[in-house]
Amino acid sequence: MGTYTPQMIALRPAVPSDAEAIAGLHAQSWRENYRGAYLDTFLDGDLLGERRAVWRERLDAHVRNQLVLVAVEGTSLAGFICVYAAHDPHWGSFIDNLHVARAFKRGGIGSALMSRAAAWLVPQCPNHGVYLLVLEMNASARRFYERLGGSSAEVSTMETHGGAVVRSCRYTWPRPAALIQRA
Repeated sequence: MGTYTPQMIALRPAVPSDAEAIAGLHAQSWRENYRGAYLDTFLDGDLLGERRAVWRERLDAHVRNQLVLVAVEGTSLAGFICVYAAHDPHWGSFIDNLHVARAFKRGGIGSALMSRAAAWLVPQCPNHGVYLLVLEMNASARRFYERLGGSSAEVSTMETHGGAVVRSCRYTWPRPAALIQRA
């Protein structure tokens, strides 16, 4: 697969009508990247319905410390990010999701979403850290976060959606500005 070259990618806050497309991309991303970590019965079941319920709830609720951004090209969802400001007293702000559609990978969309989310965090909590969790087996995502200056702070075992037990890496940045500089 070649590298995607963005033509007219727009980044904007997600709105409730984006829930269906976000749920579809989220489910597809998990099926492509988490096979062997998540249970097949979960991935092959009504994953879209489960993700649809999650994203409808998130986008219908106006949570002050939550930002969901989408990257779109025309009518196509290229990617999305969900971040929670000042989520954890020790680790700081939490990047809960970052997914880019396979057809749009390697075109800078993930970096742009990370940078825009970090820029949103700066005025709210400039001195808080930023963190995310990524499955240890997801080597390409881990390399991406390392290129953005993320440090692997710990590896832990956690139960996933659907009940599988996996090893997860916590990647951290000392402040949102550090993430902007690298993205």
